[in-house]
Amino acid sequence: MPAIKTPSSSKRGATKQKGAVRAKSGCYTCRIRRKCDEQPDDHGRCSTCIRLRLECLGFGAKRPEWLRGCAPHKESRNVAELREKIKIFLASQGMIKGHSGTGPRGAETESPTLHLRTEEYSESSESPPTPTLSLTDTSRPYHMISSIRDDPYNISPEYATSSTFAVTSPAIASSFGSLYHFMPTEDLITDYEAAYFPRNPEPMVYVDEMLTLYRERVVKAQYLFADTGMRNLICDVVMSHTRSREAASLLSSVHWQRFMDPNTIAFESAETQRRLLEIQSLLNHQHYSSDDAMAALHVVSSYLFDGGGGNWDWWLTMSYRYVDHLFSRYHSPSEALMRCTPKDVFIIKTSIWFDVLASVTTQKEPHFLEPIRSMFHPTQSKIEELDAEDPSSMMSPMGCHNKVVWALAETSHLSCWKQRQLAKESLSIPTLVKTAATIEEFLQPPPNLPCPTTDVNGCRVLASEIFRASARLYLRAVVSGDYPHVPDIRESVQDTINCIQLLNCPPCGAEVNGQSMSRSVVRNTVFGFFICGVFAEQPDHRELIRSLLGREGDGAGNGGSIRRLLHEIWEQREVARRQHSPTVVNWRNGLANTKILLV
Repeated sequence: MPAIKTPSSSKRGATKQKGAVRAKSGCYTCRIRRKCDEQPDDHGRCSTCIRLRLECLGFGAKRPEWLRGCAPHKESRNVAELREKIKIFLASQGMIKGHSGTGPRGAETESPTLHLRTEEYSESSESPPTPTLSLTDTSRPYHMISSIRDDPYNISPEYATSSTFAVTSPAIASSFGSLYHFMPTEDLITDYEAAYFPRNPEPMVYVDEMLTLYRERVVKAQYLFADTGMRNLICDVVMSHTRSREAASLLSSVHWQRFMDPNTIAFESAETQRRLLEIQSLLNHQHYSSDDAMAALHVVSSYLFDGGGGNWDWWLTMSYRYVDHLFSRYHSPSEALMRCTPKDVFIIKTSIWFDVLASVTTQKEPHFLEPIRSMFHPTQSKIEELDAEDPSSMMSPMGCHNKVVWALAETSHLSCWKQRQLAKESLSIPTLVKTAATIEEFLQPPPNLPCPTTDVNGCRVLASEIFRASARLYLRAVVSGDYPHVPDIRESVQDTINCIQLLNCPPCGAEVNGQSMSRSVVRNTVFGFFICGVFAEQPDHRELIRSLLGREGDGAGNGGSIRRLLHEIWEQREVARRQHSPTVVNWRNGLANTKILLV
């Protein structure tokens, strides 16, 4: 079909057919897309942008600085990112063949327009931020519309809580995929804020919706013991970088799905897998940046919200590489931790924490064993842990003292060493016992266990005590074997139970960061609950662990997965007891097979 020609009030070149190859005389928006009909109207907007409902950025002979690449014939990263966003928008509106779209339909519904705001770019900036993207839908003045950097939305009265409607989940209403529907129970809806449950659901602006959900709710569940400053830092990174933004959006999607149906596995969804591949394709596989590392950590958190299993180890490797790069820039890991930017300090601490607990699941030595020794050894480190607010302290946001992090890493290393020596038939029991004693020296219980204060510091202190006691139990199991009747192991189980029982001390209803104190501590210390549950023999101990994981650990998280794994282990032990078989606990194989990350 021949192109439709319209009068032009500008002499910007000869009329071309639709789909013509990009030319220097085309508008900036079309030059990003590599197509332009070069037919501007009286307001300087080309007809292609009008037809596709894209903001036309105008014409000009010289490209703006933010459109230029760093080398001749190379486009900038901003161009590639904008092109991808435009593609997603056009697909969501059904303008790309093979995509039915999720945009508004109906004659009385005005179609949205994609706005590309370039005013945030600085001519002098070496790495300008991605332009703000937003959709405007004038047919619904109270629709939750924002730019990525906007404040929380104003919510229309139509977004009310109800337990009887079918919810269209914006968390999985992808730009490419179809909408999914859940029938949430009343308690789940009460737990989630009413703003995220439209009574008359319509397709929503995906990225903005999920980032608001992340900022208002998910980041608090992701890092339970982070203070406001750290959460703001995380959100600033998310809002400023494409890969982190996409990964945080995925995380919010998984969080939503798990709360709507705790039995679902979000990563079994083709839509979730597609989004995961998109994030993977965005990573710079040659030179990893802080944005790549933050995105990778968000994806690991997505696996944690989805039950704790899956391919999280590949993503952890991405963050490891960036942290290795940071360490190489300084004289020592301790110097890096003390001199890096707050964002890089957060990446270092989070990567180390995930690494230490991942070593329990994988039964491999921690990747950062030597840096941990350098930074956190109780007597040799040059870092002094002053308090939880100290940037070098693992108490924020992990809720674990540095010396306990070191002890966990050394215990995993000792476990691997023992297995290697057994394979070579050269295990020295005195060496094993002596090495363990040097670790256990720093895991002794305090004279008294005071009731924790009902604030974030109280949560951190209680969590750290649970980690200390369970780390000692883990160490003793490495030395004595996985036999629950060994006196040292039984003593450590009781020590851990005593710490867990402190959850009954805070007043009923005590909240920290918008969640109950009990819920925050349980979700943050699943390693302690698991290792204690593995060796627990008394019915009341098992019931305490089962009830707390069931009450506080279901929904988005790995608490439910851990509770089910413990149930299987307990059943196997009961069968062995009835058959008068050895009482060794085969927990390592079960953990390795399920690949649950105990974070």
